[in-house]
Amino acid sequence: MVLFCSYQTDSRSGWVDQYVQRFGTHPVQVCQRWSTAVRVADHEARPTVRPLTRNGVQALFDLADDHVDFARLSTRKGWLTLFRDAMLFKVMCGVVRIVVAGAMIALGTLLAR
Repeated sequence: MVLFCSYQTDSRSGWVDQYVQRFGTHPVQVCQRWSTAVRVADHEARPTVRPLTRNGVQALFDLADDHVDFARLSTRKGWLTLFRDAMLFKVMCGVVRIVVAGAMIALGTLLAR
């Protein structure tokens, strides 16, 4: 947040002129060193709820596939629904990764200007 606000309030970025032109006023830095929390770890939640690693995500995908295989081989009704859900889960995880990667690239491009 501090970096974003710094970018918005820096006259070199061109945003200050845009704000004055569009809103009649300029942006103001609201995040100061004394008013922001200091991060002591990459992830502050309990270790049991931290983000998954690549191996953890792969294990989750494999488990979903195993559920589909078990249901299909046991001739249970509903295995197609399990298959659909497993595929949708994988697609959604991929979409989130693409969106996050795109946002990181866009932010890097903006900061490089």
